[in-house]
Amino acid sequence: MDDTEKLTEAVKKIQRRWRLYIDVQVFKYYKNLINFKNRGHPALILRSINPREAGLIDAASGIKVRFRLAGPDFPPRIYYKIYTERNIVDMCACSPKVYYNNSNKRKNAFDVNNISDDKTDISTGNMSWNNYIEGIARAAARKVGSLYRARKLLTPESILYLYKATIRPCMEYCCHIWAGASATSLSLLDRVQKRVANLIGPELASKLQPLSHRRNVASLCLFYKYYNGECSEELQALVPPRREHPRQTRQAAKSHPHTVEIPRCKRSFYSSSFFPRTARLWNSIPGHCFPNCTDMHKFKCNVNQHLAALIPT
Repeated sequence: MDDTEKLTEAVKKIQRRWRLYIDVQVFKYYKNLINFKNRGHPALILRSINPREAGLIDAASGIKVRFRLAGPDFPPRIYYKIYTERNIVDMCACSPKVYYNNSNKRKNAFDVNNISDDKTDISTGNMSWNNYIEGIARAAARKVGSLYRARKLLTPESILYLYKATIRPCMEYCCHIWAGASATSLSLLDRVQKRVANLIGPELASKLQPLSHRRNVASLCLFYKYYNGECSEELQALVPPRREHPRQTRQAAKSHPHTVEIPRCKRSFYSSSFFPRTARLWNSIPGHCFPNCTDMHKFKCNVNQHLAALIPT
């Protein structure tokens, strides 16, 4: 056995011993973790595992948390159950108001926001994107919470990179379809990005464009493709026609050559759909945003620069 083989064998032994030491340390950590019983407040340890449920625990509830290790991989997963040693009392049972009746319950955001023009509630879920947006905002908030708990192990640049690569694309998937949703629902997504901005600091946060700006750019780029016939015949038939100006007026002088007709809308949910909403945005951009020939990249850059200049500082 030559020196190279001896050196390789020595390195392997050191690696095996180091891995064994790390595994033992991890096992001791988890062992001490699950042996936490009556030696302190259960909320203190549950806060590092599930902060949302830890906020529901107080000293008066008599909570006990039981942990166990399970899973096919190492390090194992932590499973826990929450018990209470106190009696559970429904405080609202003593209320003079019958709180469990539907008439006394507070309406959720879906029932309040989805009101049609004739003041009748929309009972079907296909007329609004509020539930969908709330769902993706909730999922994105959980991912941001993971970054918040790991902020001591990550640099602000790493947090920004992870947000742009894994969280923001989930909040912008098919955004041209639901970008016309209510401002209340869209503000949930802005709130998620604001949490990220607080994590990375004002200097890096200045590099983040508003989500509404990115949705407008994405909608205009897709409308540009449809307008130039880069779509199926069915979609091409839905594109509003180009507006003709029979007389020279002030409105015609301000319009660019690619101005389209705004579809007539009798309902608010159709007015906020893709083609009517984007057609209004399309007509509002200046003519210098349109390149001389069909060029998606140049159009996107021009539109992004123009709309970014309109963002209030």
